[in-house]
Amino acid sequence: MLENYMLKLGYTKKQVDFLRNVRPLNELKEETLLENVKINWSFLITLGLTDKEIIKMSMRLPAIYIYDENNLKEKISFLKNEYMK
Repeated sequence: MLENYMLKLGYTKKQVDFLRNVRPLNELKEETLLENVKINWSFLITLGLTDKEIIKMSMRLPAIYIYDENNLKEKISFLKNEYMK
């Protein structure tokens, strides 16, 4: 389920495998990670980020999928400035 969902978002299989096996994401149950990806992806889209920007950001900082919305809000400015250059 997680892999199919992430492939539909635009991730490659290699990127999905990386994210599933990197700490701290590899410590989450697949269902939990899937739910986190859905919630945080939707939130990042509402902030005006593109699919490509979210993928790029998550590959550099996979932990964006463990943050809750409040913590993620605090990090968005930093992430956009640092990783979207």
